[in-house]
Amino acid sequence: TTAKEKLVSFMVTILARPDLAQRVRILRSWVLQDCDIDGRHEEFNYGYEPEDWNRVETAVLDVLPSRENQPQNLMGFGDFAEEWSEDISHGSWDAIVALIVSRLANLEVLEFEGWFNQNNRFPLDINFPHIMGSIQRAADLQKRSELSSPLSMSKLRDVVVKHSESEENGLEVRWLFPFLDIPSLRSFKAGGTVSDNRHPGSEWNRNSYVFKTEKLV
Repeated sequence: TTAKEKLVSFMVTILARPDLAQRVRILRSWVLQDCDIDGRHEEFNYGYEPEDWNRVETAVLDVLPSRENQPQNLMGFGDFAEEWSEDISHGSWDAIVALIVSRLANLEVLEFEGWFNQNNRFPLDINFPHIMGSIQRAADLQKRSELSSPLSMSKLRDVVVKHSESEENGLEVRWLFPFLDIPSLRSFKAGGTVSDNRHPGSEWNRNSYVFKTEKLV
């Protein structure tokens, strides 16, 4: 059994057993690359039972609209439920973990080991659109005090992101802003980060960020 198959099996269990999902407080995952060295998507086939795949599609539709009901592209992330489901069927780590997180209403600690840049020149919402979309969505819901929604991650207190490469090729600090924008967050730790002072960009000057995080490492 591969690591990705184990991850999918966990997702299937969480969707089938909401009572177990309610008990999850900590989620740790090693980031699994979806492309080979030449940028081609790796083949992945998981034998979903029909009822398991129905739960996947239903859970995705709980978060994103169907293309049939939303003709305009969503701003910033996510696209449509159909694209998310397709990415899950192809074994996308980003898509699978984002769906798992969406069901963990009592999640307190989120840790990603081995974070890497599939596209080094682009921010995380392009590298990991589903996860970063979930983070942005959680921040927006918390700011609107819509804490009853599990998508708000209202119990999230600690986030750890560890980059997989050397400091020279590390994760730019500005790309971590969406994590820091979550009001409930109290501790954020990042390993292998770099500050891109050559091209700081407009992200550094966004007045919309109000950081509540009490501890940064």
